[in-house]
Amino acid sequence: MLLKEKILTAAMIALLGLSGCGDRPVGEKSTTAPVVVDDDGDGYSPDLPQEDPNYDPDDTDPCIPDRNSPTCEEDDDGDGIINPLDPDPLDPCIPSAVAGVCDQEPDGLTNDEEAREGTDPIVADTDGDGLYDGEEVNNIDDNQTVLIPEQTSDPLNPCDPNVEAGICDQDEDGLTNEDEAEIGTNPKVADTDGDGLYDGEEVNNIDDNNTVPVPENTTDPLDSCDPMQNPGYSYYDNNNTMWQVKDCDGDGYDNGAEDNITMVDFGQPLSDPYDPLSACFVFNDYKYCEAHVADGNIWFDRNLKADRVCESATDSQCYGALYQWGRGKDGHELRDSTTMEGPVGVLEYDGSNEKFVTMDEESEDAPNDWGDNDDDGEIREAAWHDNDHDLLSICPKGWYVPTIDELKQAFLDDNITGLENAMSGVLKLGSAGKRSSLGVIEDEGDGIYYWSHSLSGKSSESRFINTGVGTKSEDRSVGHSIRCIKK
Repeated sequence: MLLKEKILTAAMIALLGLSGCGDRPVGEKSTTAPVVVDDDGDGYSPDLPQEDPNYDPDDTDPCIPDRNSPTCEEDDDGDGIINPLDPDPLDPCIPSAVAGVCDQEPDGLTNDEEAREGTDPIVADTDGDGLYDGEEVNNIDDNQTVLIPEQTSDPLNPCDPNVEAGICDQDEDGLTNEDEAEIGTNPKVADTDGDGLYDGEEVNNIDDNNTVPVPENTTDPLDSCDPMQNPGYSYYDNNNTMWQVKDCDGDGYDNGAEDNITMVDFGQPLSDPYDPLSACFVFNDYKYCEAHVADGNIWFDRNLKADRVCESATDSQCYGALYQWGRGKDGHELRDSTTMEGPVGVLEYDGSNEKFVTMDEESEDAPNDWGDNDDDGEIREAAWHDNDHDLLSICPKGWYVPTIDELKQAFLDDNITGLENAMSGVLKLGSAGKRSSLGVIEDEGDGIYYWSHSLSGKSSESRFINTGVGTKSEDRSVGHSIRCIKK
């Protein structure tokens, strides 16, 4: 029965003179509280003494004096549940923690703040970087985490502030730190091997707009020579140590040395720097590249002092110089050098004689040799093979004048059987002719003659092509072409 109804019933009893307590005589004073009214139905009455716990100071407001009154529909904690139905009307997070003012993880941010930041209200560390969302937004340490924030950071970025986290890509190369640790690449260097492609490009074969080269397939991010680029490629990192110590063109010079070199061999200046991605270089102001034959040997692609690789068998720009056997690069080898009668002393040779030393081909001292006091030829043979004589050696360091057997094998591997196919292989042999002991150019356009460093008694071995292909023990005063071979 409602209090209002109870008060009305009590008034009726009083009018009838009933005590409401059995057979108490009418007119006898009741010991119960006076009968009062409750207009707002909150169970409290303004007619009661103020000290009475049921006193109502405002009978028009059902929420005064008790905001938990069943008739009070206020929501003091703002959680959407009216006070009478709320287990704790002063705590907005009871009975549910989804209210905007609540921090349901807790992580230091209210649900409203999480909505504003875009973080997850039920995950304390949304980006998984080891700092709670509130720590990142407010720069206030939370003792529930090991890390201590040093500044505000992005709670949605797992790499802010810790770019070294496993899931981060701190060098922005397309690989996470975890990926780089597994592969062995440097997580702080986008292009570990310095070849011009980011590590992620090499591993995933996905182009990165921050690099110029475009990957064509997966390659090794730890190999500076993979992928192998064409000569002239310039997007490598010449400050990268891994790249510097590689020899991508296999010419015997490290990439770093070739990229920075300005001098080679006996202090001779270069007209251009080496190309670390091309097996080509400049020696004594002439350019040479590598020619690889089937047996694995590597040769010059042109004759010594030739202006270019032969474009035809009679291309005069590819003929090159004609050296007397065992002589150095003193100028005698030029096709138009002047002549002088010989012989001259090998032991006294100082490299200053630019003249072609002629010998009488009808001399009784045949075979003719431009030099004396080295009859067995061992000094000159060593100079052309070991390539360590300042005056007589003619090939650059790392190269030498071949043996006769090496020349024979090269001709076989290049399928050279005569003048008709001397241009068909990788060596591209032009018909440079020879220079006789009298200093006369012979067989130009009709013959091919190459010196070896091999000895043959008082003569030396040469390989020739004219009407056929053969080997000859030739006078050392004769001038032949030279092709250097790599050691």
